[in-house]
Amino acid sequence: MTPVLDTDYVEEDARLRDHFEWVLLLLRAQEPKSGGPRESMLDELEGYLARGAFPRNTLAKGLRSPIFVDDSGTNCAVAHLLGATGATALVEWIRVAMNTARIDDMPIPRLEAWCLEHGLRRCELALIQPSYDCEDNQECQDVRYSPGPGCVATPKPDGTECLDEEGTCQDGHCVLDPDDGCTVADGRGDFATLLALLFLIRLARSRMRG
Repeated sequence: MTPVLDTDYVEEDARLRDHFEWVLLLLRAQEPKSGGPRESMLDELEGYLARGAFPRNTLAKGLRSPIFVDDSGTNCAVAHLLGATGATALVEWIRVAMNTARIDDMPIPRLEAWCLEHGLRRCELALIQPSYDCEDNQECQDVRYSPGPGCVATPKPDGTECLDEEGTCQDGHCVLDPDDGCTVADGRGDFATLLALLFLIRLARSRMRG
């Protein structure tokens, strides 16, 4: 049976796939494979990407907005990682208390403890969560709504602090401070090479769509 595509979300799903591919490239480049909990979490994220079952925020009609668990019970990427490790009670608590919040706006001690246990830093969870158009707190972009073109993003000045002062903006992207232990390019990976790989992935995908 041929699956029925939800045409309202085809473009959004493609954006999410691009985002998760980018995140995986960055996070896998930080540390060599060790077989520990961190690598398991990145493998789990890769599986989440491969399945392609992303949540739908029906509460924000016509707008892109985060949602931790949607009405049908589909988890966002971070909720999926938590659930895969048995932290279902925490997933449910976040769903009830702050279902549409960004990771940066979740000051939850249990979430911090989970990060420590599973080899991920809090700023990396924030990277895993996609950005959303026309949000005032979008990292390194000033996004405004304009009639006609819709959401228009302007890069913030280089050097602007981002990710709770753990990084700085460069060319509209947040580059994490190599001194804080949470960096996407710390000598173990070539950031320019990663960006080139991401470009090739997106180019190949766009040709497939065409």
